[in-house]
Amino acid sequence: MEKADVIFCAAGPGIQIIDKEMLNAMNLLKVIADVNAVPPLGVEGINLNDDMREIAPGIFTIDALTIGRLKYKVEQEILREVRKEKMQQSMTTTMPFRAQEGS
Repeated sequence: MEKADVIFCAAGPGIQIIDKEMLNAMNLLKVIADVNAVPPLGVEGINLNDDMREIAPGIFTIDALTIGRLKYKVEQEILREVRKEKMQQSMTTTMPFRAQEGS
């Protein structure tokens, strides 16, 4: 981990795996993301609303709530695309029948 630029912490709920001492030893680290929203969080020093807060010299956070909001937006966009594709498929399969009904 000492050579990492970015760390994505995905420990189980309530499990802290990176403490302040470890953070201070990471010379190259620039961004640390934590998906754990259950205290204690996976990274010591990160709070739930700490998006891009500097928690150690030169190390910035991406918190669990920010990751959750992004995940939600991506899921919504995927569902919109699926619905749009289903509508297009439905229209292409029913159009020939509708054309015959009109003749």
